[in-house]
This record gives sequence, C-alpha cells and structure tokens, in this order.
Amino acid sequence: MRLELTRGSEYAIRACMRLAGSDRLLSSREIAATTDVPERFLARVLVELVKAGLIEAQLGRTGGYRLRRPPQALTLLELVEAIEGPSRSGRCVLRQRACDARHACAIHPVWASAQSGLISVLEATTLAELVERDVALQTVNSQPLLHERTA
Repeated sequence: MRLELTRGSEYAIRACMRLAGSDRLLSSREIAATTDVPERFLARVLVELVKAGLIEAQLGRTGGYRLRRPPQALTLLELVEAIEGPSRSGRCVLRQRACDARHACAIHPVWASAQSGLISVLEATTLAELVERDVALQTVNSQPLLHERTA
C-alpha cells in the first residue's frame, strides 16, 4: 500500500508554507523560486487554492498571493482537500459500488477507521506547526525546505 500525497498537494503545502512566512504579497515567480515548484504547475495549484478560499490573489504589477487566514487557522487537511478533493472514499472495496455505514460491506468499518485516523491527523496539523518544524529542522539540516535559489 502506498500512502502518499499527489505532487499537486505537495506543491500546495510548499507554496502555503512560503506564504505563511511572508508579511507581504508574493508573486508566483517568488514562490516558485523559493520552493522548487515549477512555475507552470504552481499556477494551477494557486488557482485551486484561491478557489478553495485558502489564499487570495491580487492582480496587477504589484499583485501576488497571500493567505486568507493566519497559518494557525489553516489545516493540512484543508490544503490537501483543496487539491485532491474530499478525503473520504465512498467506494466499496468489496462490491465496487457506494459503501457507507448504512450499506456497509465486511471491510467498511476497518477502512472507515483508517480513513478517520488519517483525516484526524491532517486536521489536527496546522500550517503554522509545519512552518515551525521546518524552521527547527533548518538548524539540524543543511538544506531547508524553503530557500532562495542560487543559479
């Protein structure tokens, strides 16, 4: 079993961590340069984050992006679901059709419990916590997640 985020979710998390560390509007070019996210892909991710109401965009020469809420009020679950959609699967593992508590299959309680565990962890983790961890890790690691490109 592979439990991993899509590339889009990874990029959304990186972009929002960068926005959380800024007190001004950031252009997509600035975000891409400091997070190693390709600009072309980042543009699509930023559109989805704007649609979800997690970030706001200001157009124009002096425009850019910023978080709509403080990083303490944004959860990892919100970021992931903005890109990937709802976290709960309604598809039945055994019957290949809709499955829920009312029409449960034999594996439904196990799968629902696993989903709930993951969702709970993502929901309990804020963007601010991720930024704090990244800053703490910078003292241990030589390569922080967010950096200025030198090239």
